[in-house]
Amino acid sequence: MALTYPLITLSTRAQVEKKKAHTGTLSAAKRIIDREGVLGLYAGLESALFGITITNFVYYYCKSHIPIPPNLTHPN
Repeated sequence: MALTYPLITLSTRAQVEKKKAHTGTLSAAKRIIDREGVLGLYAGLESALFGITITNFVYYYCKSHIPIPPNLTHPN
């Protein structure tokens, strides 16, 4: 996720930009880096990782603590 997150940032910013300038991905990345530095490409990563952590915790906790009835399991 850390390698692809800058693409998510670029995509999100392109969708909410007020200017409807049709610039390329590289020029958009350069604009963000010029304004905010390289870490600007990773803006919001902390909250995304936090959300994934909570989601995975709930999923695996429920999976290990809630029994599945035998008639709902897949046959081997």
